[in-house]
Amino acid sequence: MITRRDLPLNALRAFEVCGRHLHMRAAAQELGVTHAAVSRQIRLLEDKFGVQLFDRRHNKLALTSAGQSLLHATTEGLDTIIQGALNIAPEELKGPLVWASTESQVSTWLLDTVGEFQLQYPEVATSLKMIEPGAVDLDSSIDVAICYGKPSKTAKHTELLYQEQLFPICRPQLLENNKHIKAPQDLLDFTLIVDQSNLWKNWFSSVNIEIPKSTRRFQLVNAHQAINAALSGFGIALADKLEVAHYIRQGRLIGLWDHTIAPTKQLFIVSQSPSEQSLRVRVFIDWIKKAIAN
Repeated sequence: MITRRDLPLNALRAFEVCGRHLHMRAAAQELGVTHAAVSRQIRLLEDKFGVQLFDRRHNKLALTSAGQSLLHATTEGLDTIIQGALNIAPEELKGPLVWASTESQVSTWLLDTVGEFQLQYPEVATSLKMIEPGAVDLDSSIDVAICYGKPSKTAKHTELLYQEQLFPICRPQLLENNKHIKAPQDLLDFTLIVDQSNLWKNWFSSVNIEIPKSTRRFQLVNAHQAINAALSGFGIALADKLEVAHYIRQGRLIGLWDHTIAPTKQLFIVSQSPSEQSLRVRVFIDWIKKAIAN
């Protein structure tokens, strides 16, 4: 029986981070320790509880049913502790926070995410700076940046936040009049909305289909415009699951095929090193990570 006296708090913290990332090295990077140290803490926890928390087959981590149950309980417990600490020391959160991201990220999922953060923590004065996709250098005034592509000219702490997953989406009304998508080939009967990255060829190649030259196309500049065109019913766009999640929940867009491709660029979160971060920066980063995890 586990009691409060012998509860392995350090091991639980390591487990929570590892369970969130499902990657030992990513967990070690967030905690500022070695891969081996994280592994030891997980083993300690498994020995303590007498259960296996992770399935380690095929060189990938996956939570067992026991691991999923413990992760849920640990996450809730840590969130309660954090909220309690903030309630007794609200002045530590008070102050400005400058965050930055690209137009596409802000206009799809980030604006709602940061807006909800602002409602929860009104004492944090957030302000936004726009950056371009693939930005290599960041303004020194930025506290937290969500970057599309890893910046190469910054001394700040850079952590992988999310790998895009692109799949075909459209407005539900586009499939009216007995139009159905039963196979990837059927997408070619519609207008394909294409942005400058032009990844439709990659998506179709991944399902062993070549796009005919006669396929109708609507050419735009960026992913943000492509999503808006899909919302207006102009055709089928290739969009990231994170960027269109709230439109799908609202019923304004639907996913047409579950198969996804991952483009070469990823989302990174850039800030001071964890040991140098203010409380409001740490709380903000945790909020962003949880929004993606959910």
